[in-house]
Amino acid sequence: MAANTPMLLKAGLVDGDLSAGMLASGQVVGALDDLPTCAELVERVVAGAVERLAELARLTTSDPQTTARLAEDDSRG
Repeated sequence: MAANTPMLLKAGLVDGDLSAGMLASGQVVGALDDLPTCAELVERVVAGAVERLAELARLTTSDPQTTARLAEDDSRG
């Protein structure tokens, strides 16, 4: 198989023909324990972003000086 490995990799990776080629997976394949759908992945990313934005909002509004500075910046446009 070593002699035709470049051709098999090209078929799988470049041409997208998985039936005629192969894909290298490496050691990382052993670390995967979750395979979400695209919809689940997008939902997770959005939920994480919402959580981070809410935390940032709490941090900036809990400090009166920061709140005043943000309000001043907003009024300047």
